[in-house]
Amino acid sequence: MITLHHYTQSDQSPTQLINPDDFGAKRWYYDVDEQAQCLIKWDEDAEDGFCFLNFDKQILWQLSTPICHGKLDPVHRIVWLVQRDNNEQVTVLVYDYHGTLKASLVMRDELYQSHFIITPLPEPMSIALDFGGGQDGSQSYFLQFANDKINIIKTLEDDLCLLFTFADDTKAVLLNFYENMFFVVSYPKLTVLAQFTMPDEAYFGNLSKISDRIWLLADEHRYRYFLFDSDSMQLMDEVVVSGHEPAPDTDGEIVSNISDMYYQDGKMIFSHYEIIGKFPNTQEKYWWGVADFGIK
Repeated sequence: MITLHHYTQSDQSPTQLINPDDFGAKRWYYDVDEQAQCLIKWDEDAEDGFCFLNFDKQILWQLSTPICHGKLDPVHRIVWLVQRDNNEQVTVLVYDYHGTLKASLVMRDELYQSHFIITPLPEPMSIALDFGGGQDGSQSYFLQFANDKINIIKTLEDDLCLLFTFADDTKAVLLNFYENMFFVVSYPKLTVLAQFTMPDEAYFGNLSKISDRIWLLADEHRYRYFLFDSDSMQLMDEVVVSGHEPAPDTDGEIVSNISDMYYQDGKMIFSHYEIIGKFPNTQEKYWWGVADFGIK
């Protein structure tokens, strides 16, 4: 077991230089480009469903269409958006940072009113777009913006989505959330090299890369976090926060109140959540923590 003894607390994510709540994004979805000092926020049910703002809180441009997902590309200064046309169709849009529409692509939503995840790909101006249909499964596509067009360059097998690439982008990790397992594959051919199935009592929550070999695997069911060896495809030490070590709940199951944990740039970043008091006089307690973390 590895215990994080020394950490700092804050009321917002330590990775963010700004608080999105200050931009009216508390009930909206958002993405931030801190280098360009801009932010996008969207809510497909709002009248002005998408806004592009600078850090001075000025709205530089906005759309009144039902935007249901967005992602900034800070390297190429473009914005990927998903517009819901109806329950069975969306339009993928690419804008530049000045609000000029560069390309669009109509796509069928075969899973009906999907929710979406956009993951950047190693190739320039390319993303993985995942359609999530709840219990109906998921469908992912690799898209690329080139020559003023959005092209579908690959369609993944049903229920697979890309998490990240590694080993100088020669390998990737694909997740099958519904089977509670993930695969190491070659990239870009996506030939399966190895696979891992979560233990029976665990549910996949997240996987973050510490190095090409060592990753951090989150168990969403018990809020527990384990180092993972991608060479042997085996769990290693559990990572816990001092004072918040996993303990038996009322059902006797070993759980923690660390609701999220991931690795970024030499830091282990985590969030704490618990409900204190007895009903009806309960209160939510929530904060973020960050600790230095290195693998020898």
